[in-house]
Amino acid sequence: GLGEIALSQGSTGAAVSHLRRATKLEPGSARAHTLLGEALLASGRKQQATASFKRALKIDPGDTRAQAGLDEAAGTNRLE
Repeated sequence: GLGEIALSQGSTGAAVSHLRRATKLEPGSARAHTLLGEALLASGRKQQATASFKRALKIDPGDTRAQAGLDEAAGTNRLE
């Protein structure tokens, strides 16, 4: 969607705006929450990003992308 495109182009403000709307329209979408977390993390909002990643993992506990984002927000890397 538009949020993912904006994020890929480095427009984090626009990405956050579009992805917040996406999570309101589809609150059960782990992907939308994960992408929002990534946009928030890219804009330096670690606490909000952490909350988005946790919501994604609550919806889909197997979401490895959300888990990786959560680890990054926490400053940890499970591969080390």
